[in-house]
Amino acid sequence: MLSGSQRGLSARSATYLLGQVLSKGLSFLLVPLFTHQLTQGEYGLLAICTAIMTGIQPVLSLGLPSALARFFAIAADSRERRRVVGSLSWATVVLLFVGGVAVEAVSRTVGSGELLGVPWNPALRLAMWGALLATGAALPVALVQMEERTGSYALLTYGQPVLRLVLSVVLVGFLQRGFLGVLESIVLSYLMFLPLYVRILVRGGTARLDWGVLTQCLAFCLPLVPHNVAHWVLNLSDRLVIAPFVTPAELGLYALAFQVAQIVQLFGISINDALMPFLLNRASDPQAPAVFSQVSRFFAFGIGALTVIVSASAVPVVRVLAPPAYAPAAEMVAPMAAGYLFLALYYIPRHFLFIAGRSGVIALASAGAAAANIVWNLVVTPRLGIGAAAWGTCVSYVLLWAAITVLARDHMIGRLERRDLVAVLGGVLSAVVVSTLLVPRGLVMAFLIPLLAGGGVALALVVVGRRHSLPKRA
Repeated sequence: MLSGSQRGLSARSATYLLGQVLSKGLSFLLVPLFTHQLTQGEYGLLAICTAIMTGIQPVLSLGLPSALARFFAIAADSRERRRVVGSLSWATVVLLFVGGVAVEAVSRTVGSGELLGVPWNPALRLAMWGALLATGAALPVALVQMEERTGSYALLTYGQPVLRLVLSVVLVGFLQRGFLGVLESIVLSYLMFLPLYVRILVRGGTARLDWGVLTQCLAFCLPLVPHNVAHWVLNLSDRLVIAPFVTPAELGLYALAFQVAQIVQLFGISINDALMPFLLNRASDPQAPAVFSQVSRFFAFGIGALTVIVSASAVPVVRVLAPPAYAPAAEMVAPMAAGYLFLALYYIPRHFLFIAGRSGVIALASAGAAAANIVWNLVVTPRLGIGAAAWGTCVSYVLLWAAITVLARDHMIGRLERRDLVAVLGGVLSAVVVSTLLVPRGLVMAFLIPLLAGGGVALALVVVGRRHSLPKRA
């Protein structure tokens, strides 16, 4: 039986969830500070810097944290695990050194030149250093996660965001550093945690680089680089693609809608963080299919309910977070939130492909969805406006989820019943449609109508599905 494992999963889920809530939630709490202290145009430029900073990380890391997760789990003993950690640590150090030299070389060459309307010095230079330091932090976080050391994981994922929040309040709120203060707070928070990151890797790995181990890890993780880049394209690059077609103020609206919709992504990533080591370490257990199916069901209904709530809350939340000029952002929240629902559902079949070592297949599906997102933003968004980019996010994640589900059908350990999936998607779709098309702008009605529509449709589909026994997946 896996009852003890299930209890362990629940404890870790709570820790991972709280860590992600604190990490992303504190950033969410900073939104009112940024929307009031920065101009709408500066908020749009900050969104571009954030997109670039997040997008460069998958390239810098070469997927090494993912390699650590897989090879740590399948290592025969503690000695082999230490070789994996030590080899990947040395590789990360080399990557950070080369990246740092490249950033400073570009800084000397470019000077005060601009990219997408943002000056390289100091804004993009700070963003690049933030990306480098975040890349270095990813490996020790992955290590304590795979070791299932929830205390250390909590320290890393709670402490750095709290420090970043404090620094942001000081630099933006008191010292009036503008959007540069936001970037400076990111860099400083990682620098202050750097000794702890180094200590974790030194304790967990050997001091010698094992070329054989590193070669195996690179063979697995290099195909994940385009996969990670594709996820950046899906999640953040839309701001870069649409930048030539919209004003910085419109980018500010889009960035605020993204912050609100990201609540769904936050919880999806949090549960994913708990599931990854659980699945990798226990996939061979005889009871795993039943447990994983049950976990998938609870996960789908929980994320579906959250998506309905976020979609319904768009109007009042935007009113609370930002000045009246940001009100149009509420119209873009629901389709983005629906997209992040499909991203959350995608994690389950992706884990089974990950266990099977099919990293190339994962990368192929992600690249296809990312390409669809770029084409949408180049063709549809210029014609229909900034709101179309939000629907492009939704469509792209639907394609990603569908592709990865089909590709993983021969590797699935646990399955989500079709009737449950229909109920979740039906409820979310009704809430999204109502909140974007039919809701009056009154504060109370704007919340209640889509909430009741989504919840009512989902409940009706659950009842009908149970009575008529909708066919299960083959």
